[in-house]
Amino acid sequence: MTDALAEPRVVRDAALDWVKFDARIARDGSIDPVDKALYAALASFADSRDRDTDGEDVPTRATLAACIGRSVDTVDRATQRLEKLGVVRVERRRNPKNPKSHLPSIYTLLDHEWWDDRAAARTARRRTARGSRTDAARGSRTDAARGSRTDAARGSRTDAAVLLPPKNEVKNPPPPQVTHTPRSEVAGVETGEGEDLVRDDKRPAVDEALVADILRMRNDWVRSDVVKALGHPRVTERPAELVAAAFRIVAGDDATDSPGRLTAAGPWWAEAARTARPKRPALPDRCDDARHDANVPHDRMLYDDQGRASRCPICHPAVALTGARSPSTPAQEAVTP
Repeated sequence: MTDALAEPRVVRDAALDWVKFDARIARDGSIDPVDKALYAALASFADSRDRDTDGEDVPTRATLAACIGRSVDTVDRATQRLEKLGVVRVERRRNPKNPKSHLPSIYTLLDHEWWDDRAAARTARRRTARGSRTDAARGSRTDAARGSRTDAARGSRTDAAVLLPPKNEVKNPPPPQVTHTPRSEVAGVETGEGEDLVRDDKRPAVDEALVADILRMRNDWVRSDVVKALGHPRVTERPAELVAAAFRIVAGDDATDSPGRLTAAGPWWAEAARTARPKRPALPDRCDDARHDANVPHDRMLYDDQGRASRCPICHPAVALTGARSPSTPAQEAVTP
């Protein structure tokens, strides 16, 4: 009987229906298609996080050859090329019970290290860009301050040099006219300072708990980017519960590069809607209280002898869903049992 350790075989089916494949390799036409096929086959056997094959359940060279439709010798040559490319590391093992034979090699894909380096580089570029914008803003404020002082100094000297008219020609200037613009008119403008004022009044408060939760999920993100995504118009127009659920879905997706992905019309909104919005309970049938209007079957109000209406405490939608009575006037309280 053949020793299972000496001849391990892949017995488990693929754990996932997809594999992680480096985008640059996929688009590099200089790489042999056979090498790309072997890379994809190895990715189907590798762990999605650690990117290595199981030591007790690894693909043999014959299994890999069957996967790509080539010979074992072709697999050996393609493996060596992938090693030189730096996408795979191979641990070749001898059989301890028979030193003249080998156990199937263990393959470790190194593409995740490439992805970590690229993500770190993108983060560094974003921080550098934010720093340059901050420096530019500081510089503009400094220049503006210098310019205002210079203009003030020049203006004061120039004004002082102007000849004054004779005393008999000096007239008291009329008082300046102050125009008070109503608040309602300011709210209707589309440009200028009024627009900024309205936007500041309507700007929603930042959900600090959500921001902290997102930053815990993605320690490579920065707070300013998260807050910027939450303040985008396509995000602020949605319910807060839906935004929180969608942002957690986006942050938990390995394909997400930055918080700005939340602002796109992606599938995470529909997925969040299914989880964030509880189903409304079914309304009860209308009760048999005689004070209902018999001519209107869907009416859930009660009417007294004088025609005053109040919510039915048993079957009105607002009361049935909350379980609380809420008459709005003393007269309605008197009608409601």
